[in-house]
Amino acid sequence: MIAMEAAEVTRREEEVRRRNDELDEQRRRNRIVQDAIREQIKSLQEKLEDHRVTHKAEEERVEDEIAGLEDMLIEVKTSLEKRKATLEQELSTEPSAPTPTSEYPTLEACYPSLPVPPPRPSSQVPPLTTSSKGNRGGVSSMGSSPQSSHASSGFGSRSITPKTDSNGELEKSEL
Repeated sequence: MIAMEAAEVTRREEEVRRRNDELDEQRRRNRIVQDAIREQIKSLQEKLEDHRVTHKAEEERVEDEIAGLEDMLIEVKTSLEKRKATLEQELSTEPSAPTPTSEYPTLEACYPSLPVPPPRPSSQVPPLTTSSKGNRGGVSSMGSSPQSSHASSGFGSRSITPKTDSNGELEKSEL
């Protein structure tokens, strides 16, 4: 029995030695992995710092570009306002209607009156017909509007509005 216990002690001591060797190997591998990760972290931190510097330079460049564009926008707005003011000043000093010249000695000659058509006799107005279908009140239309009846009678589509002079009085038109 002593021999068996001595063999058991030897076997257990060998097991402890083997486990210690495995522990040392695992620690060595873990240090290698940790060192590799530390190296990667160092490399990434350097890359991060490089990117920070590059990004800051790019942002400053874009900010400078934006500032230049804003300056240009202010210049364009100022120029536009000056042009508007100049145009308003020119428009306020110029007459709103043409001035009489040798070709047009009076304003009436500048703006000749349009001929006013004579009133149509009542015989040219189409008669209204009565119908018991589809109409209220039994009155039927010929299907044309006043505008189209003027257009078809050769007077055009302009309204027949009497001309007034600058005092609001009616002018006599020449036919």
